[in-house]
Amino acid sequence: MKIHGVYLTFALMVGLAAAAPSPAQAQQTAAATPANTGELTEIVVTAEKRVESVQSSAVAVSVVSGDALANKGVTDVLRLNDAVPGLAVDDSLGQTVIFLRGIGPQINLPQYASSVPFQLDGADVQRESLSTGLFDVAQLEVLRGPQGTLYGRNAIGGVVNIVSNRPVNKYEGSVDLEGGNYGTFRSDGMINVPFTDVLYGRLAFQTVSHDGYETNGAGQQVAESARGELLYDPKGNFDFLLTFSGGHGGGNQADWIPKTCGYALPATIKNPAGCGDTPHKYGLINSDNPWYDPQSTAGDFEEENNWQIAAQMNYRFGTDLTLTFLPEYAVARQDQFALVGPTGIATHVRDSQGSEELRLANAAGKEQGSVNWLVGLYHFVSNVPFAAHIEPATSQPTYYPITAPSAAGDYFPPVPGAYVKVSEPQIEQQSYAAFGQVRYSLLDSLGATAGIRASSDEEKGLSEFGAFGAPFFPPLSYTDHDQKKSRVDWKVGLDFDVSKTSLLYANVQTGYLNGGFSLAGDFKPETLLAFSAGSKNRFVDNRLEFNAEAFYYDYSNYQLSFNNPTSGLQQIFNAPKAKVYGADFETQFSITPADKVDGTLELLRAYITDFITPYSTYGDPANSTIVIPGGTSLAGYDLIESPTVSASIGYEHDWALASGGQIAGRVDNHYESSHWGDYEHQEANYSPPFVKTNITLTYTSAQGGWHLGAYVYNLENAASFGQGGAYAGSYILPPRTYGAKFGMKF
Repeated sequence: MKIHGVYLTFALMVGLAAAAPSPAQAQQTAAATPANTGELTEIVVTAEKRVESVQSSAVAVSVVSGDALANKGVTDVLRLNDAVPGLAVDDSLGQTVIFLRGIGPQINLPQYASSVPFQLDGADVQRESLSTGLFDVAQLEVLRGPQGTLYGRNAIGGVVNIVSNRPVNKYEGSVDLEGGNYGTFRSDGMINVPFTDVLYGRLAFQTVSHDGYETNGAGQQVAESARGELLYDPKGNFDFLLTFSGGHGGGNQADWIPKTCGYALPATIKNPAGCGDTPHKYGLINSDNPWYDPQSTAGDFEEENNWQIAAQMNYRFGTDLTLTFLPEYAVARQDQFALVGPTGIATHVRDSQGSEELRLANAAGKEQGSVNWLVGLYHFVSNVPFAAHIEPATSQPTYYPITAPSAAGDYFPPVPGAYVKVSEPQIEQQSYAAFGQVRYSLLDSLGATAGIRASSDEEKGLSEFGAFGAPFFPPLSYTDHDQKKSRVDWKVGLDFDVSKTSLLYANVQTGYLNGGFSLAGDFKPETLLAFSAGSKNRFVDNRLEFNAEAFYYDYSNYQLSFNNPTSGLQQIFNAPKAKVYGADFETQFSITPADKVDGTLELLRAYITDFITPYSTYGDPANSTIVIPGGTSLAGYDLIESPTVSASIGYEHDWALASGGQIAGRVDNHYESSHWGDYEHQEANYSPPFVKTNITLTYTSAQGGWHLGAYVYNLENAASFGQGGAYAGSYILPPRTYGAKFGMKF
C-alpha cells in the first residue's frame, strides 16, 4: 500500500510537470501577471497573542490557509488529520478529541480536560461543538508544545485556532455546492455588507449531510452551522468585533468498527454476527472491507445543538500600546446512543461556559535595547451536567427513547432489564490567572524571552452511580468532590536572526492539564516540562521555505483510565512518568509561479516510563479474561495516537488558459506508521501503517466569478483507526470519497 501510494503520487507529479508550460511560457505568464513572481507570501499569525510573521515567531506554529483546507477537503474538524504534522483528530463517544505529538485525552468525558484546546478566533470552543463545520475560514493555526504561559490551563499539548474571515468594507458574497458518493451534499455561503463606512457585517453558513461510511449505516451525518460577525472600525484608536455562531448536528456519527474476530474471547462474550470465514486482519469482521459491520444500528442517534457569542475590543494608546478585551459565552447540549463494542451507551451533556481575557501589549520592534511585553488577566467558569446509561443487556430503560433492542445482545447473555446509570449532575469549574511575557533585544539580531503565569483552579462535582437489574455492580452511591489547585507556569527562550530570512531559537517551557475526579476518586493534574530548539528559513529569493524543530518532553502524572473489576467503575490513575521526544520538519518550494511543492515530516517517540498496574483489568463483565494482570509494568508502552513517522508531500500546478481561465491541479500524499488506540496495546486496537492520496482538479473562470472542480480523497481506500476499547473496536476514519464542486463569487 505504501509503495503504491508514493509511486502514484510521484507519477502524477511527473505527469503534471510534463504538461506544465515551458520556461518561456512561464515567463510570458509572469509578464502578463507581474504580481505573481513565484515568491512565497508572508503569513501573519497571532499564536503568541500579538500580530507577527509566522517566520519571525520563535515557536513551532503551522499555518494552513482557508483555500488550502478546502482543497484538502477539510470541511470539518475530523478531517484535519493530515493537514498538520503530528495532529490527530478522533471521534470518541460522539465528542471530538485532538492529539498533538501523541498528547491527548485518553478518555473523553466532561470531567476530564482536553489536552489541546480548540479555539475560534481566540475563544475556546466546547468539545460538544467541534463536530460542526469549518467554513469561511481565513487560516488554521496550530501551535505545538505546552503553552502554559500565554494559554494556561489544559494547553499541555498545544493549541488549535481557526481564524475566520472578518467583515470588510465592500459588498461581496459566495456560494459553494458539493455532491459526492455516500449521498454527500454540502453547501457553503457567505455575504458581506458594509452598512456604513465604519460598520461592516458578514454572515456565513454551512450545511452538510452524508450517509454512513460503514455498511450498516453507522457514521451518518447531518449538520448545519452559521456565523454572523459585526465589525465597528472607525480607523482610529478603537475597533470592536462581535461574533455570534451556532450549529446543529444530527444523524449517527459513531464511526466505531468491531475488531474482535479471530481472537480468543471469554465465554461470556460472543463474536459479532458475520465473522464467518472472511479475512480477519487486525480483528476486523472482514478486512477486505474494513467498514463492514452487520450489526443493527436501530435506535442509534446523535443530536447536538450549540451557540456561542464572543467579542474582541481593541483600544490603541498611540501607535505602540494596545489594550484588548475578549469576553465569550457558549452553550452546548448533546444527546446520543451508540453501540460501542459489547456495550450500548447513552449519554446526555449540557455544557455552559464563559470566559474573559484582558491583556495589554506594546510593539517596540527588534532593535537593540527594545522591549516587547504583554501582560494579562484571565477568568473561566463552566458547568457541565452529564449523565450516561450503560446497557450491557438486551433490554433498554423504559424512559429512554430507543425504538428497537440494542445490538449488544450479539455479545452478552441476556440480563433482563439490566442497565447502569452514571450521572454527574454538577461539574463546576472555575479558573483565574494572571500572566505576562517579555522579550528583550540583547542585540538587533538576538533576543531573550521570559514569561510567567499564575493560575488558580477549582472543580466541584457530585457523582451518582447505580445499577438496575445487573448482578455485577454495587448499589446506588453518591460522591461529592471539591478540588482546588494552584499552579505557576513559566517560559524562557532565546532567538537569533542569522539573516533577514533565517531564524534560530530555543525554548524551555511548562504546561499542565487539570486534575479532576472520577466516580472512584480524584486524580492529579498532568505536568510537562518541554525543551525545544528550532530553525525557520527562507531561501532562493523567498521561494523556498524550510522550518524544523526538535523537542523533548518530561511528562509527569500522565492520566490513565482503568476499569475497576470490583466496582465496575472507570478509575483514573496517574503514571508518574512518561517521555515524548522527536522532530518536526515543514517545507514548501515555489518552483515557478505555476508550480509548488510542499511537505511535512514528524518523527516521534512517546511512551510511558513508570507505571505499575494497580490491579488486573478484564475484558468482560464476568471478569473471566484478564487483559493486563495486576502488578504489570507498562514502561515502554506507547501513548495513544503516537505514530513513529507521519509524513505528507504535495504538488500543485496551475494551467493558464488562452480564454483567461485557469485550471489548478493538486496531489497530496500522506503516510503514517503504525500506532495504538489504547495504552494497553491490545491487538484489537492496533492501527496499521497506511498511505492516503488526495487529488483535486479545479477550473476557475477568467474573472474568477465561478469555479468547477472534482476530487477524490483517500484514493487507496486505506483504513486508519483512532482510539479503541477492550473487545469493542476502534474509531475508523472515512473511506475513499469522491465528488464534484461548483461555486460562484459575486
